[in-house]
Parts: sequence; structure tokens; C-alpha cells
Amino acid sequence: MKFPLLKGIYLLMFLSVFLGCDSEDEDREPQLPEVVTVSDESEAVITYTSVQISGTVMETDSEIQSYGVVWGPNPNPTLEDNVALPEGQSATTSISKSTQKQSESSFVVKIEGLVPGNSYYFRIFATNEAGTAYGEELSIETKGLEGSKWGITYHHDEDTSWIGHAVFHEDGTAFYSEPTDPDGMFDLWGEWSMEGNVLTYDMIPDDEGESYILTGELHENEMSGTYTFLTSDGITHRPWTATLIE
Repeated sequence: MKFPLLKGIYLLMFLSVFLGCDSEDEDREPQLPEVVTVSDESEAVITYTSVQISGTVMETDSEIQSYGVVWGPNPNPTLEDNVALPEGQSATTSISKSTQKQSESSFVVKIEGLVPGNSYYFRIFATNEAGTAYGEELSIETKGLEGSKWGITYHHDEDTSWIGHAVFHEDGTAFYSEPTDPDGMFDLWGEWSMEGNVLTYDMIPDDEGESYILTGELHENEMSGTYTFLTSDGITHRPWTATLIE
């Protein structure tokens, strides 16, 4: 007759321990997520107008509400500055507790539309119910046009195009040549400037009667725009494209 009583006591003890553990879990304060910046300044993928950074969100006891990169022109960027999310993530994307328990979540964020030759600051972030955690700060400068060499293709009309090379120097000058021209008739010193991502390149700045000006937008490692020149019929506009050589 004692056995049923013992079973009841054991059952009560088990329920007490089980419910107590559950209560402890409920009373536990949520912890900030742990984030790791995988890329450093030397490993980040940097172009003239973009930076690509890798990060990892570590295991957490709370659902991750959002994660990605915060960035700006000043140190210690936060969510109050610019926010870039991984591809495919919306503002409501989250990492559930059960999924996060199984493995870390690694991601890549690409920040575009930056100004060539400018310095920016980046931090990985992740947000859960405890708040937002930030990773190590990266200070990265986008590539500048100075010292670069480009292959320019002129699209004059449907049947006519040609290629030239331009080297942009730090003092605002640029040297242009057409390597296929055996006489070197088009070896020219010009002047260039940039406003944001937009290039203005005056190939013959000292000759008002033979104006030849390229304007175009720089994106990643490519440029495209319109070249303007004078003919007997007046000012003419044609498209051009360029790719980075070195």
C-alpha cells in the first residue's frame, strides 16, 4: 500500500523541479545578441562606390529581430545613421530562437552608392528584445580615381566605335592615348574632376575651338556617360563606356 504513496511523492517532486526550472527560464533577463565582424579592413571587398562586409550573429536565447550593418561618415555609427541589411532581409525578418540554437547565422552586406575616395565607418549590428549589439568598427576608404587607368569605348554611331586609354593623376590632370593609332595623334593632356560619383573630363581644356568633354557616372569599377564635341553642325552628344584596366 505504500508504493502508490511513494509514486505520488516522486511525481510531486518532479513537477516541482520542472515548474521551477520553467519559472527560472521565464524570469531570466534577455541577453544582448553577440555579433562578430568577419571582414577586417584588408578583407572587405572595396570598389570605387561600394564596400562589402561579412558578419556573424552568434547563438542567442532571444529571437533576433534584425541584423546587418550600420554605417556613416563619422565614427561609431548606430541605427540612427545608415542601415544596410543582407540581401533578401526585410525590416521584419528575424532569426528564431530554435534556428539560432542550431547554428550561427553568417551573412554578407553590400553597401553601394558611396563616393569615390571617401572614408566611411561600418559596424555589424543585431537587435533582439534586450536591445542592439554592435561589433567592431571598421574604417574603410573607397578607392579614388587618382592613379587609375581606364579603357574608354566611344560609341560614335551604329557602325563606328573606338577605344582609348586614360590615366587619371592626383593633380587633376589626365593623360589620354589611343593605343591603336600608330602616329600617336591623340596623345592628349586633359583635366578631370568629380562631384560625388559623376566625372567631368575635359580632354582638350586649352582649345576652345575643339571642345571634347566626357561626363559620366562611376559605379563599382565601371563608368558610362556622354561625350560632347563640336562639329560643323554644332554641339554633338554620343555615349561612352569605360572599364578599369589597373
